[in-house]
Amino acid sequence: MEKARKIMIGILPFFLDKYGYLVKAYEKLGYEVVVLASDLYGTNKKVNERYNAKIIGLPKNPFFKTLKVFWSLLKEKPDYLEIYDYSVLTFPIIIFSKILGINTSIVIIGWELYRNDPFANRRKNLIQRLKDNLKRLLTWKALHFVDLIIVKEFHSLQIILKQKKLENKTIFQPNCIPLPEWETIKRISEREIHILWLNRIHRVKKAKDLVTAIGFFEEQYQHVYGNKPNVRVKIVGFNVLNRTPSMDPEYEYEVLKAVEEHNKKFSTKIEVLPFTDNPHEFYRNSKIFVLISEIVFLNYALLEAMSYGMIPIISKGEGYEKVILENYNGFTFEYGNVEELARKIFQVLTLPSDLAEKISENAYNTVKENFSIETWVKNVMKARIETQRQH
Repeated sequence: MEKARKIMIGILPFFLDKYGYLVKAYEKLGYEVVVLASDLYGTNKKVNERYNAKIIGLPKNPFFKTLKVFWSLLKEKPDYLEIYDYSVLTFPIIIFSKILGINTSIVIIGWELYRNDPFANRRKNLIQRLKDNLKRLLTWKALHFVDLIIVKEFHSLQIILKQKKLENKTIFQPNCIPLPEWETIKRISEREIHILWLNRIHRVKKAKDLVTAIGFFEEQYQHVYGNKPNVRVKIVGFNVLNRTPSMDPEYEYEVLKAVEEHNKKFSTKIEVLPFTDNPHEFYRNSKIFVLISEIVFLNYALLEAMSYGMIPIISKGEGYEKVILENYNGFTFEYGNVEELARKIFQVLTLPSDLAEKISENAYNTVKENFSIETWVKNVMKARIETQRQH
Protein backbone atom coordinates (compact mmCIF):
# COMPACT_ATOMS: atom_id res chain seq x y z
CA MET A 1 0.00 0.00 0.00
CA GLU A 2 1.38 3.40 -1.00
CA LYS A 3 2.23 5.70 1.90
CA ALA A 4 0.00 8.79 2.19
CA ARG A 5 1.62 11.97 0.99
CA LYS A 6 2.23 14.54 3.71
CA ILE A 7 1.33 18.23 3.83
CA MET A 8 2.77 20.59 6.42
CA ILE A 9 0.79 23.77 7.19
CA GLY A 10 2.45 26.67 9.02
CA ILE A 11 3.84 28.80 10.45
CA LEU A 12 0.72 29.88 12.33
CA PRO A 13 0.53 32.31 15.28
CA PHE A 14 -2.35 30.18 16.63
CA PHE A 15 -4.66 27.38 15.49
CA LEU A 16 -8.12 28.49 14.37
CA ASP A 17 -11.19 26.76 12.98
CA LYS A 18 -10.31 27.77 9.43
CA TYR A 19 -7.09 25.76 9.68
CA GLY A 20 -9.01 22.90 11.24
CA TYR A 21 -11.31 22.95 8.20
CA LEU A 22 -8.27 22.82 5.97
CA VAL A 23 -6.76 19.86 7.83
CA LYS A 24 -9.98 17.86 7.56
CA ALA A 25 -10.39 18.64 3.85
CA TYR A 26 -6.84 17.45 3.06
CA GLU A 27 -7.32 14.33 5.20
CA LYS A 28 -10.53 13.59 3.34
CA LEU A 29 -8.48 13.44 0.14
CA GLY A 30 -6.10 10.97 1.75
CA TYR A 31 -3.23 13.27 2.80
CA GLU A 32 -1.42 13.19 6.11
CA VAL A 33 -1.34 16.68 7.64
CA VAL A 34 1.01 18.28 10.16
CA VAL A 35 0.49 21.82 11.52
CA LEU A 36 3.23 24.12 12.83
CA ALA A 37 1.72 26.68 15.20
CA SER A 38 2.50 28.93 18.12
CA ASP A 39 -0.22 29.40 20.73
CA LEU A 40 -0.57 33.18 20.92
CA TYR A 41 -3.92 33.15 22.76
CA GLY A 42 -3.57 29.84 24.61
CA THR A 43 -6.56 28.43 22.69
CA ASN A 44 -4.94 25.77 20.48
CA LYS A 45 -5.84 22.80 22.66
CA LYS A 46 -9.48 23.80 22.99
CA VAL A 47 -9.94 24.54 19.28
CA ASN A 48 -8.16 21.33 18.29
CA GLU A 49 -10.64 19.26 20.28
CA ARG A 50 -12.91 19.72 17.27
CA TYR A 51 -10.33 18.51 14.71
CA ASN A 52 -7.74 16.27 16.40
CA ALA A 53 -5.01 17.68 14.15
CA LYS A 54 -1.33 16.87 14.63
CA ILE A 55 0.07 20.19 15.88
CA ILE A 56 3.75 20.81 16.50
CA GLY A 57 4.00 23.69 18.96
CA LEU A 58 6.39 26.54 18.19
CA PRO A 59 8.14 28.76 20.76
CA LYS A 60 7.68 32.53 20.77
CA ASN A 61 11.36 33.38 20.43
CA PRO A 62 12.04 33.95 16.69
CA PHE A 63 15.44 32.22 16.76
CA PHE A 64 14.21 29.11 18.53
CA LYS A 65 11.05 29.13 16.43
CA THR A 66 13.16 29.00 13.25
CA LEU A 67 15.24 26.13 14.63
CA LYS A 68 12.06 24.22 15.53
CA VAL A 69 10.68 24.75 12.02
CA PHE A 70 13.93 23.55 10.42
CA TRP A 71 14.01 20.50 12.71
CA SER A 72 10.34 19.71 11.97
CA LEU A 73 10.95 19.87 8.22
CA LEU A 74 13.88 17.47 8.59
CA LYS A 75 12.00 15.10 10.88
CA GLU A 76 8.58 15.07 9.22
CA LYS A 77 9.85 15.13 5.61
CA PRO A 78 6.64 16.58 4.13
CA ASP A 79 5.96 16.38 0.41
CA TYR A 80 4.28 19.79 0.50
CA LEU A 81 4.73 22.89 2.66
CA GLU A 82 1.87 25.41 2.76
CA ILE A 83 3.07 28.65 4.34
CA TYR A 84 0.92 31.22 6.16
CA ASP A 85 3.80 33.28 7.51
CA TYR A 86 4.92 36.80 6.61
CA SER A 87 7.80 37.49 8.94
CA VAL A 88 11.51 37.99 8.37
CA LEU A 89 11.73 34.21 8.86
CA THR A 90 9.60 33.40 5.82
CA PHE A 91 12.39 33.71 3.29
CA PRO A 92 14.99 31.49 5.05
CA ILE A 93 12.33 28.85 5.80
CA ILE A 94 11.33 28.73 2.13
CA ILE A 95 14.95 28.48 1.00
CA PHE A 96 15.54 25.65 3.49
CA SER A 97 12.44 23.79 2.30
CA LYS A 98 13.57 24.13 -1.33
CA ILE A 99 17.01 22.72 -0.44
CA LEU A 100 15.17 19.72 1.02
CA GLY A 101 13.20 19.33 -2.23
CA ILE A 102 9.82 20.12 -0.67
CA ASN A 103 7.11 21.47 -2.96
CA THR A 104 6.42 24.83 -1.30
CA SER A 105 3.48 27.20 -1.61
CA ILE A 106 2.74 30.50 0.08
CA VAL A 107 -0.74 31.85 0.75
CA ILE A 108 -1.19 35.62 0.41
CA ILE A 109 -4.21 36.55 2.50
CA GLY A 110 -4.13 40.34 2.85
CA TRP A 111 -1.75 43.27 2.66
CA GLU A 112 1.58 41.46 3.07
CA LEU A 113 3.00 42.93 -0.15
CA TYR A 114 1.95 46.54 0.38
CA ARG A 115 3.90 49.40 1.87
CA ASN A 116 0.76 50.93 3.36
CA ASP A 117 -1.03 48.20 5.29
CA PRO A 118 -4.31 49.68 6.62
CA PHE A 119 -4.19 47.27 9.57
CA ALA A 120 -0.70 48.33 10.62
CA ASN A 121 -0.07 50.34 13.75
CA ARG A 122 0.62 53.89 12.53
CA ARG A 123 2.56 54.75 15.69
CA LYS A 124 5.39 52.30 15.11
CA ASN A 125 8.87 53.52 15.81
CA LEU A 126 11.70 53.61 13.29
CA ILE A 127 12.99 50.13 14.12
CA GLN A 128 9.51 48.62 13.77
CA ARG A 129 9.00 50.35 10.43
CA LEU A 130 12.38 49.13 9.18
CA LYS A 131 11.44 45.60 10.26
CA ASP A 132 8.14 45.86 8.37
CA ASN A 133 9.95 47.03 5.24
CA LEU A 134 12.40 44.14 5.52
CA LYS A 135 9.53 41.71 6.04
CA ARG A 136 7.75 42.98 2.94
CA LEU A 137 10.94 42.85 0.87
CA LEU A 138 11.71 39.28 1.95
CA THR A 139 8.13 38.20 1.24
CA TRP A 140 8.46 39.54 -2.31
CA LYS A 141 11.78 37.69 -2.66
CA ALA A 142 10.16 34.51 -1.34
CA LEU A 143 7.53 34.59 -4.09
CA HIS A 144 10.27 33.96 -6.65
CA PHE A 145 11.40 30.76 -4.90
CA VAL A 146 8.11 29.06 -4.05
CA ASP A 147 6.47 26.58 -6.41
CA LEU A 148 2.98 28.02 -6.05
CA ILE A 149 1.47 31.35 -4.94
CA ILE A 150 -2.10 31.12 -3.65
CA VAL A 151 -3.84 34.51 -3.53
CA LYS A 152 -7.06 35.11 -1.61
CA GLU A 153 -7.87 38.75 -2.47
CA PHE A 154 -8.13 40.58 -5.80
CA HIS A 155 -5.98 43.55 -4.83
CA SER A 156 -3.08 41.20 -4.02
CA LEU A 157 -3.61 39.26 -7.25
CA GLN A 158 -3.40 42.43 -9.31
CA ILE A 159 -0.09 43.54 -7.80
CA ILE A 160 1.47 40.07 -8.15
CA LEU A 161 0.45 39.68 -11.78
CA LYS A 162 2.43 42.81 -12.61
CA GLN A 163 5.47 40.59 -12.12
CA LYS A 164 5.48 38.49 -15.31
CA LYS A 165 7.84 35.91 -13.82
CA LEU A 166 5.23 35.11 -11.14
CA GLU A 167 2.20 34.89 -13.39
CA ASN A 168 2.46 31.19 -14.33
CA LYS A 169 2.69 29.98 -10.73
CA THR A 170 -0.02 32.18 -9.22
CA ILE A 171 -3.63 31.09 -8.69
CA PHE A 172 -6.55 33.02 -7.27
CA GLN A 173 -8.44 31.02 -4.68
CA PRO A 174 -10.71 32.94 -2.28
CA ASN A 175 -11.64 31.71 1.18
CA CYS A 176 -13.83 28.63 1.43
CA ILE A 177 -15.39 26.80 4.36
CA PRO A 178 -17.26 23.60 5.30
CA LEU A 179 -21.01 23.83 5.86
CA PRO A 180 -23.29 22.46 8.54
CA GLU A 181 -26.25 20.44 7.29
CA TRP A 182 -29.17 22.75 6.45
CA GLU A 183 -31.54 20.56 8.46
CA THR A 184 -29.55 21.29 11.64
CA ILE A 185 -29.75 25.07 11.29
CA LYS A 186 -32.24 27.10 13.33
CA ARG A 187 -34.89 29.07 11.52
CA ILE A 188 -34.39 32.85 11.68
CA SER A 189 -37.56 33.22 13.79
CA GLU A 190 -36.11 30.87 16.45
CA ARG A 191 -32.89 32.80 17.01
CA GLU A 192 -32.40 34.96 20.08
CA ILE A 193 -29.68 37.43 18.97
CA HIS A 194 -30.94 39.98 16.45
CA ILE A 195 -27.68 41.67 15.37
CA LEU A 196 -24.17 40.26 15.55
CA TRP A 197 -20.77 41.79 14.89
CA LEU A 198 -18.11 39.10 15.02
CA ASN A 199 -14.91 40.32 13.46
CA ARG A 200 -11.68 42.15 14.10
CA ILE A 201 -12.15 45.38 16.07
CA HIS A 202 -10.02 47.74 14.02
CA ARG A 203 -10.30 51.32 12.87
CA VAL A 204 -10.73 50.42 9.20
CA LYS A 205 -13.55 48.01 10.13
CA LYS A 206 -15.55 50.89 11.67
CA ALA A 207 -17.24 48.97 14.49
CA LYS A 208 -18.23 52.34 15.99
CA ASP A 209 -20.45 52.89 12.95
CA LEU A 210 -22.57 49.95 14.07
CA VAL A 211 -22.93 51.46 17.54
CA THR A 212 -24.13 54.74 16.02
CA ALA A 213 -26.42 52.91 13.59
CA ILE A 214 -28.18 51.06 16.42
CA GLY A 215 -29.08 54.41 17.93
CA PHE A 216 -30.49 55.63 14.60
CA PHE A 217 -32.36 52.33 14.20
CA GLU A 218 -34.05 52.69 17.59
CA GLU A 219 -35.16 56.24 16.76
CA GLN A 220 -36.53 55.13 13.38
CA TYR A 221 -38.35 52.15 14.92
CA GLN A 222 -39.93 54.32 17.60
CA HIS A 223 -41.00 56.89 15.00
CA VAL A 224 -42.74 54.21 12.88
CA TYR A 225 -44.24 51.97 15.58
CA GLY A 226 -44.59 54.34 18.53
CA ASN A 227 -42.64 52.09 20.90
CA LYS A 228 -39.03 51.06 21.42
CA PRO A 229 -37.69 47.85 19.83
CA ASN A 230 -36.86 44.73 21.83
CA VAL A 231 -33.60 43.87 20.10
CA ARG A 232 -30.45 42.09 21.28
CA VAL A 233 -27.11 43.24 19.84
CA LYS A 234 -23.69 41.68 20.42
CA ILE A 235 -20.26 42.90 19.34
CA VAL A 236 -17.76 40.06 19.64
CA GLY A 237 -14.01 40.32 19.14
CA PHE A 238 -12.45 42.58 21.79
CA ASN A 239 -8.95 41.37 22.57
CA VAL A 240 -8.51 43.95 25.32
CA LEU A 241 -11.32 42.34 27.32
CA ASN A 242 -9.38 39.11 27.79
CA ARG A 243 -5.95 40.78 27.70
CA THR A 244 -4.77 39.09 24.52
CA PRO A 245 -2.69 40.87 21.84
CA SER A 246 -4.70 43.42 19.88
CA MET A 247 -3.92 44.96 16.49
CA ASP A 248 -5.57 48.24 17.48
CA PRO A 249 -6.09 48.48 21.27
CA GLU A 250 -6.74 52.24 21.20
CA TYR A 251 -9.64 51.80 18.80
CA GLU A 252 -11.02 48.89 20.84
CA TYR A 253 -11.21 51.21 23.85
CA GLU A 254 -12.86 53.88 21.68
CA VAL A 255 -15.57 51.39 20.67
CA LEU A 256 -16.07 50.26 24.27
CA LYS A 257 -16.50 53.90 25.30
CA ALA A 258 -18.99 54.48 22.49
CA VAL A 259 -20.99 51.41 23.59
CA GLU A 260 -21.02 52.62 27.19
CA GLU A 261 -22.38 56.01 26.12
CA HIS A 262 -24.94 54.38 23.79
CA ASN A 263 -26.23 52.06 26.53
CA LYS A 264 -26.82 55.05 28.83
CA LYS A 265 -28.90 56.83 26.18
CA PHE A 266 -30.84 54.08 24.38
CA SER A 267 -33.03 51.16 25.44
CA THR A 268 -31.48 48.87 22.80
CA LYS A 269 -28.46 47.71 24.73
CA ILE A 270 -25.27 46.50 23.07
CA GLU A 271 -23.36 43.67 24.72
CA VAL A 272 -19.59 43.54 24.19
CA LEU A 273 -17.65 40.28 24.33
CA PRO A 274 -13.99 39.26 23.98
CA PHE A 275 -12.37 37.38 21.11
CA THR A 276 -13.90 33.91 20.88
CA ASP A 277 -12.42 30.60 19.79
CA ASN A 278 -15.90 29.22 19.06
CA PRO A 279 -17.82 31.67 16.84
CA HIS A 280 -20.29 29.01 15.71
CA GLU A 281 -22.31 29.33 18.92
CA PHE A 282 -23.01 32.95 17.94
CA TYR A 283 -23.67 32.25 14.26
CA ARG A 284 -26.26 29.57 14.90
CA ASN A 285 -28.25 31.75 17.27
CA SER A 286 -28.11 35.15 15.47
CA LYS A 287 -30.25 36.66 12.73
CA ILE A 288 -28.23 39.51 11.17
CA PHE A 289 -24.49 39.60 10.52
CA VAL A 290 -23.00 43.08 10.05
CA LEU A 291 -19.71 43.54 8.21
CA ILE A 292 -18.14 46.96 7.62
CA SER A 293 -15.01 46.79 5.50
CA GLU A 294 -13.38 48.37 2.47
CA ILE A 295 -12.58 44.84 1.28
CA VAL A 296 -15.36 42.26 1.43
CA PHE A 297 -14.22 39.52 -0.95
CA LEU A 298 -13.80 37.25 0.79
CA ASN A 299 -14.18 37.82 4.52
CA TYR A 300 -13.99 34.54 6.41
CA ALA A 301 -16.45 35.48 9.15
CA LEU A 302 -18.96 36.56 6.49
CA LEU A 303 -18.81 33.13 4.86
CA GLU A 304 -19.17 31.38 8.21
CA ALA A 305 -22.17 33.52 9.15
CA MET A 306 -23.87 32.84 5.80
CA SER A 307 -23.17 29.12 6.17
CA TYR A 308 -25.42 29.24 9.25
CA GLY A 309 -28.13 31.07 7.33
CA MET A 310 -27.49 34.47 8.91
CA ILE A 311 -28.75 37.41 6.84
CA PRO A 312 -25.73 39.60 6.02
CA ILE A 313 -25.76 43.38 5.93
CA ILE A 314 -22.40 44.42 4.48
CA SER A 315 -20.71 47.56 3.24
CA LYS A 316 -20.02 47.92 -0.46
CA GLY A 317 -16.35 47.09 -0.10
CA GLU A 318 -14.14 45.59 -2.79
CA GLY A 319 -15.73 42.46 -4.26
CA TYR A 320 -19.03 42.68 -2.35
CA GLU A 321 -21.01 42.07 -5.54
CA LYS A 322 -19.35 38.66 -5.95
CA VAL A 323 -21.01 37.50 -2.73
CA ILE A 324 -24.19 39.48 -2.08
CA LEU A 325 -27.13 40.09 -4.38
CA GLU A 326 -29.35 42.78 -2.85
CA ASN A 327 -32.65 41.47 -1.43
CA TYR A 328 -31.75 37.90 -2.51
CA ASN A 329 -29.12 36.64 -0.08
CA GLY A 330 -28.36 39.78 1.90
CA PHE A 331 -28.27 43.58 1.96
CA THR A 332 -25.64 46.25 1.31
CA PHE A 333 -24.89 49.87 2.21
CA GLU A 334 -22.25 52.43 1.33
CA TYR A 335 -19.10 52.15 3.43
CA GLY A 336 -19.22 54.89 6.08
CA ASN A 337 -22.94 55.66 5.62
CA VAL A 338 -24.26 55.05 9.13
CA GLU A 339 -27.83 56.14 8.45
CA GLU A 340 -28.11 53.77 5.49
CA LEU A 341 -26.83 50.92 7.68
CA ALA A 342 -29.54 51.79 10.25
CA ARG A 343 -32.20 51.71 7.53
CA LYS A 344 -31.03 48.28 6.35
CA ILE A 345 -31.15 46.94 9.91
CA PHE A 346 -34.71 48.27 10.22
CA GLN A 347 -35.62 46.72 6.85
CA VAL A 348 -34.32 43.26 7.76
CA LEU A 349 -35.81 43.18 11.25
CA THR A 350 -39.23 44.10 9.86
CA LEU A 351 -39.23 41.64 6.95
CA PRO A 352 -42.17 39.22 6.65
CA SER A 353 -41.08 35.97 8.31
CA ASP A 354 -41.38 33.86 5.15
CA LEU A 355 -39.18 36.30 3.19
CA ALA A 356 -36.59 36.40 5.97
CA GLU A 357 -36.41 32.59 5.98
CA LYS A 358 -35.99 32.53 2.20
CA ILE A 359 -33.13 35.07 2.27
CA SER A 360 -31.51 33.01 5.03
CA GLU A 361 -31.68 29.89 2.87
CA ASN A 362 -30.30 31.79 -0.13
CA ALA A 363 -27.33 32.95 1.96
CA TYR A 364 -26.60 29.35 2.94
CA ASN A 365 -26.88 28.10 -0.64
CA THR A 366 -24.52 30.84 -1.88
CA VAL A 367 -21.76 29.38 0.26
CA LYS A 368 -22.70 25.80 -0.55
CA GLU A 369 -22.57 26.35 -4.31
CA ASN A 370 -19.54 28.64 -4.55
CA PHE A 371 -17.27 28.53 -1.51
CA SER A 372 -16.84 24.98 -0.17
CA ILE A 373 -13.52 24.00 1.41
CA GLU A 374 -13.45 20.78 -0.62
CA THR A 375 -13.36 22.84 -3.83
CA TRP A 376 -10.53 24.99 -2.44
CA VAL A 377 -8.35 22.00 -1.58
CA LYS A 378 -8.95 20.22 -4.88
CA ASN A 379 -8.07 23.35 -6.87
CA VAL A 380 -4.90 23.93 -4.86
CA MET A 381 -3.73 20.32 -5.22
CA LYS A 382 -4.43 20.43 -8.95
CA ALA A 383 -2.29 23.58 -9.24
CA ARG A 384 0.50 21.99 -7.17
CA ILE A 385 0.62 18.93 -9.40
CA GLU A 386 0.66 21.15 -12.47
CA THR A 387 3.65 23.15 -11.17
CA GLN A 388 5.49 19.87 -10.47
CA ARG A 389 4.95 18.82 -14.07
CA GLN A 390 6.31 22.13 -15.32
CA HIS A 391 9.51 21.53 -13.38
